Amino acid sequence: VSTQSTGKKKKKKKRAPGKAGYSAAVEEARSKINFATLSTKDENFQVRFVIHKARQLGGNVEAPMVRVTMDGKSLRTQPRHGKTPKFNETVVFSVTKSEKGLLDLPIELAILDTAKDSQNNVIGLYNLDLTVAWAEKDNLLLYKWFALTDPDEPQEGMTGYLNVSIQVMSPGEVPKKLPKKSDTEVDVASNVFFPPGISLQPGQFIIKLFTGEDMPQMDSAALASVRNLFQSGEKPTDLVDPYAVFEFAGTQTESMIQYGTFDPVWNQKLVIHGQFPSMAENFVIRVMDNDEYAVDDLIASKLLKISQISFSSTDSNLGFLPTFGPAYIPLYGSLREFSEVHDKFEELNKGDEEGIAYRGRILLEINTNMGETDTELKSKSEIPESETNEVMSRLRRHKYHLFCSFDTGNMIRETDSQVEFEVSIGDYGNSLSLQGNTNPSTTQPCNAVYDGTQYHFMPWTSSKPTVILHSQWEDIEFRAQTYNMMLWMVEFMEEEMRVYKTLERARAKEGKLNEKCGHLIQTIIDEIQNFELPTPPSTSTKLDQQLYKLRLFQLGKLHKPKDDKPDFVGIDLENPNQVAIDMEKEAATLAIIAEEAKEGALIDSSDGEEEDVEVELFGALGIASQEQEQQAPVFENLVDELQCMLTGRLTNDKREDKIKRVEGVITRFKGLCFEPQISIPDVFIWMMSGTTRIAYDRIPVHKIIYTEDPKGRGSLCGKNGSFFLKKPRKESIGAHLNLSIWFGKFEHVAKRSRPLQDRR
Repeated sequence: VSTQSTGKKKKKKKRAPGKAGYSAAVEEARSKINFATLSTKDENFQVRFVIHKARQLGGNVEAPMVRVTMDGKSLRTQPRHGKTPKFNETVVFSVTKSEKGLLDLPIELAILDTAKDSQNNVIGLYNLDLTVAWAEKDNLLLYKWFALTDPDEPQEGMTGYLNVSIQVMSPGEVPKKLPKKSDTEVDVASNVFFPPGISLQPGQFIIKLFTGEDMPQMDSAALASVRNLFQSGEKPTDLVDPYAVFEFAGTQTESMIQYGTFDPVWNQKLVIHGQFPSMAENFVIRVMDNDEYAVDDLIASKLLKISQISFSSTDSNLGFLPTFGPAYIPLYGSLREFSEVHDKFEELNKGDEEGIAYRGRILLEINTNMGETDTELKSKSEIPESETNEVMSRLRRHKYHLFCSFDTGNMIRETDSQVEFEVSIGDYGNSLSLQGNTNPSTTQPCNAVYDGTQYHFMPWTSSKPTVILHSQWEDIEFRAQTYNMMLWMVEFMEEEMRVYKTLERARAKEGKLNEKCGHLIQTIIDEIQNFELPTPPSTSTKLDQQLYKLRLFQLGKLHKPKDDKPDFVGIDLENPNQVAIDMEKEAATLAIIAEEAKEGALIDSSDGEEEDVEVELFGALGIASQEQEQQAPVFENLVDELQCMLTGRLTNDKREDKIKRVEGVITRFKGLCFEPQISIPDVFIWMMSGTTRIAYDRIPVHKIIYTEDPKGRGSLCGKNGSFFLKKPRKESIGAHLNLSIWFGKFEHVAKRSRPLQDRR
């Protein structure tokens, strides 16, 4: 497989001289201030910039850092990693100026990539002045997003977003404590300052909400009985009235209410209108319980990351707009058991923290259209029965087997009463469930025994407790297998890097280190070239297919022709609302791609004269087409960069620079390790005393699932592992368990008892 790079470099353009124009937000702030009333006497002001985080940074960003420039001085944050770094740093300027002079000072917010040389490291910047803070209450601008642009190509669109708070303090004034705000409160369209010349594009999220299942009880049986007797004379059945709310960048819509059911059926199509590009990272899904006589209760929330269901591409023709499903989304939050008194864990239902219990699933599909709204597209409509039947036929359920064998239990904190351990997946195995999915899922209750020193342990000696659960779920084996294989490759590369670092710390000779560096790079290349991802089946979703192509491309197994139009769910400028992919046709195409990838075949027509071909995208992360790092090498994919260190333009790089590049490749490979469509809920192990839940551990199902390929098998599948059970919302440990856990289809149960091969 030849992945030699072209060696093409972008020409750096000179920045236009003169003061940059201010945005509409700055001009609006200046219009609110009466400059004639400002003092002309010099005073000592303090200006505080709180740098919160950045998002959607363009290009191959390795070590982003924020630089704030004001009054001829520049202050910088510490470098971070990745495209969505969190800084949480404060930089402070002391300025001696009059009020009028202070507000006329130009300010530049810039993000730099410290891994690149100083001439090419500006990712994006924003020009403003202090009127944006002066016009606010207490001269305090809170959690504003600044849309950054390339200083040399500002017309090309956004290169990222920076979230900043600014406070201007007069002499003797004390800094104010910033109020805490969630991402949902901050990520609204009106909270963004765009630079001049940026035009927003209209777009729509089209949501198809099909069904839900396993909703928890949310209403009191006594109150529901009184209400129903007065209204219909019937006794209440399922004590929950669920409906769903969808929100993106401050715009939301909600579904119809399904009364009195744990398993609602909506079959409703909803539309959210928005403007792109958008800085919002999360597509927020909330499931609510309707209450006619009080405030509606929140059942659970899911924050669906836009960066995991879309991809913005300027050079690979692999970009696609946000798409998801149809697939189930598991919901987590507080305990399922209904309480007549206040639920002390209800904050977990907001989705900002790790949920401690399963709270149901919803089946939905999300697609995105760009352009003006189709006049025939209604904000709410019913999904045809034929489409619903087709979706459900693709989600045929299989029988699954969950096996958990306990070996030892110690560090038990509950010493005054008997304890038992419950294993559950979804509502299967929940010993306190009211919905009929209960199975024998707990160990025999017994008291912990004092070990004579400090801890208590479970008296499991001659007989070890075992829990077996049978359940039915959709087939997600290919998704879990792909996810685990990607994680396996990360572990492999990091292990090879650890071997090199050990040799380096041992102060080996320079020749030995150079030899090991070359061996490290070649070993990673060889492993990647032998790496074969499973082909998505015919029942796969659009997102499955797009992620498959994206991963193949980054692994050097798929090269798109430069003069080809991209195959993606994206923008058709002539017909923005046209659906771009037929799922059955795409599945057949992917099978051909997979066969070519196995044979090492490349789809590449890059011959003759080189051209700069860039595809303009307004989807995915909302970042428009932009030039790559100017005067810096442009690599087609991860393998291309690695091979250039051995046979290409980077052979003369210093060993230290090559190692940094390999670490950057590993970091970017980690960015491909995600799977948003694993629809089977996580496994929960609870330590209980009677009906009181004390401590838990939550195990993602992909870590324990069995597949035929050892590399795609869960890292904990069938292996004896150590698990610490923690108390809800606390750092303290409630128990420590050694156990073996296995999860897989019934057809693979016979293989559970065999010695499992090592994943490597």
